[in-house]
Amino acid sequence: MAIPRPSDLEQGLSFYWSGVEAVKKAPPVIARQRIDLPEFTAAWKALLPLAEAGVREAQECIASMYDWGFGVDPNGIEAVCWYERAAAQGSGLAANNLCTLYAVGSVGVPTDREKEQYWWRRTNELGFSHRRPYPANEDEQSGK
Repeated sequence: MAIPRPSDLEQGLSFYWSGVEAVKKAPPVIARQRIDLPEFTAAWKALLPLAEAGVREAQECIASMYDWGFGVDPNGIEAVCWYERAAAQGSGLAANNLCTLYAVGSVGVPTDREKEQYWWRRTNELGFSHRRPYPANEDEQSGK
């Protein structure tokens, strides 16, 4: 495998974010479904080899592509795998997304309160500052 270049990551991220902006302008989608855009195809081609080589930012993008169906069929199991790889490298964003994924569930991944709580704690440990996606339960609110 060729050694990834910084320009490969920049190009892949550029395609990814162009696709996300296009999705924001489209009519809202109620359920996760595949969203095919040329930007996501280009992002996938650029980012997958980088993600496989261990580039955290690429892993985050590949995870969200699986999570939301950006250019691929939505697959929560694959999203979890890629988010976990990125979180293992210190990605608070990936930990936060895992928390949310387990709070609401995804394609192939049921809700799991225990995992949601684990990833919420991990999100905070990693210093990612973001509101919890859903209210804490009574035990967490009371500090038990």
